[in-house]
Amino acid sequence: MKQTIYVRMIYLNVLQTTRKIAIYVHGVWANEISAKEQVDRVRLGLEANKYPILLIGYSWDSNTSTNPMVGKLQRV
Repeated sequence: MKQTIYVRMIYLNVLQTTRKIAIYVHGVWANEISAKEQVDRVRLGLEANKYPILLIGYSWDSNTSTNPMVGKLQRV
């Protein structure tokens, strides 16, 4: 299982001034390229809204089949 952490600093010394971080974890079936693009989209949104924050993107091995239990769940 491959796991990657992407760290992007939006503004210099932002962590020291805001003491805040944003963590983005991509959803299922995202490959490495898609995961990086998603983190970049989050970064662009934060920049567009002038929200200085340290952005951490976490990528996990999401190339998986559907959960076999889904078909066995009963609706309530």
